[in-house]
Amino acid sequence: MFGNENIGGCKRYGANHCSTPRNKKHNGIDLASTYGTSIYSMYDGVVTYTDYQPSGAGYYTNIQCIVNGETITIGYFHLQANILTNGANVTQGQVIGYQGDSGNLDNAINSGSAISHLHIKVKNANGTPIDPRNYLGTEIDDNGNTIQQPCN
Repeated sequence: MFGNENIGGCKRYGANHCSTPRNKKHNGIDLASTYGTSIYSMYDGVVTYTDYQPSGAGYYTNIQCIVNGETITIGYFHLQANILTNGANVTQGQVIGYQGDSGNLDNAINSGSAISHLHIKVKNANGTPIDPRNYLGTEIDDNGNTIQQPCN
């Protein structure tokens, strides 16, 4: 969860609140996703950056979008590979990659400290991370539970 605790109650705030190496604030959201699952663009946009960080995000793609008049950049992390190029236009629902275990995710899965997941990070036009839940079609509470909406 964005800004939330890590496993074992370790706060991820950057200070030494616990002895794990993952003791920093989590500026994104991790959504459980099986290896090989298609990853879709949340909104129409333009690919602004693709890269590979072997010890961190792995393969990732950033897409700049305009949502409700606000310019945001959505990063999709731990992909199998980068299949888009910088400057590519994408449409909402377009496959932009496939769930992988790149970066630090493979070791985390193998050590039992994480499950396969897509990490999503959203930044505003100033580059400040903001809660990705504001841009999801599903409501998720602070404990990671899906909030069921009543049917009409």
